[in-house]
Amino acid sequence: MKKILLSLLAALVFFLPGFAGHENLFSYDQSGPETSLAGLQKAEDFVTAHEGITLSDLQLIHPDWVRGLSGSSGSFIDPGSLSGQRVLRIPSFLWGCFLGPAGVIVVYLVAEDNDETRKSFMGCISWALGLTVYYIVAMSAFY
Repeated sequence: MKKILLSLLAALVFFLPGFAGHENLFSYDQSGPETSLAGLQKAEDFVTAHEGITLSDLQLIHPDWVRGLSGSSGSFIDPGSLSGQRVLRIPSFLWGCFLGPAGVIVVYLVAEDNDETRKSFMGCISWALGLTVYYIVAMSAFY
């Protein structure tokens, strides 16, 4: 019985990470930051060329350069930009795997994407299976 449980546990340990997906967590578009900061570079050059200019003056002259710098919208993060993406850049599977049902709820409410919610649900199922296997192994050790 112990050999069967250990074999099952070993199979879960080796095959369970396959559900997490093969996404590269640390890849990014290297030209993205440069293009995002292009307007800021133009604004900086303009301010150094024209001493005494303020942010409000610059907003009147070139509003596209300083868009998002004032924080007048109340937040620098657009909530609509988060839909269809991972929550806090953490894979949805891990939300479900580490937080269980609470992780599924967080992904469902924040990502608003059925695919991401499904991934977190698969993580929640693996969390429940892992907890069940751990319980069975722990109880079999005592009896």
